[in-house]
Amino acid sequence: MDRSRVTTGEAIAAISGVALIVFLFVSWFDSLSAWETFDVVDVILAAIALLAVLAALATMAQMALDLPVPTARIVQIAGWTAVVITVVFLLEGTERKIGIWLALAASIGILYGASRALTEAGAPAPRTRRTAPPPGRDPGAP
Repeated sequence: MDRSRVTTGEAIAAISGVALIVFLFVSWFDSLSAWETFDVVDVILAAIALLAVLAALATMAQMALDLPVPTARIVQIAGWTAVVITVVFLLEGTERKIGIWLALAASIGILYGASRALTEAGAPAPRTRRTAPPPGRDPGAP
C-alpha cells in the first residue's frame, strides 16, 4: 500500500469517514446514540462512512475500479446524502446532544474531501464565461 498516492481530499474524506463511524456511538438525542435511536439511518450513515474509507484504501492499494464515474464523485454524492440525513434529524430532533453535531461535521468533511479530491484529480471544472467576442462581431469595434 502506497500512502503517497492518496490525495489530500481523499485523506480528508477517509478521516471524516472514520470520525463519522465513531460519532455514531456518541449520544445524539437524550442519552441515546445513533445506533440506539435509529433502525436504518445508522446503517446508511455507517455505509457512507465506510465508502469514504474504502475509496482511499483502494487508491492506496492501486486498485483500478472500473466505474463509469470517478470514485470521488460517488463519495461526494454519498457525502451529500450524509449531510442531508444529519441535517434533517438535527432539525427534527429534540434535546440534541454533541453526537449529532459531530456527525454533521464529519459528514461535511466527507463531502468536502470528496469535492477536493475531484478538483485534485482534474475533474472538469465549472464552465467559465466566454472571453471571445460573438461570431460576426469585430473585436476591435467599440
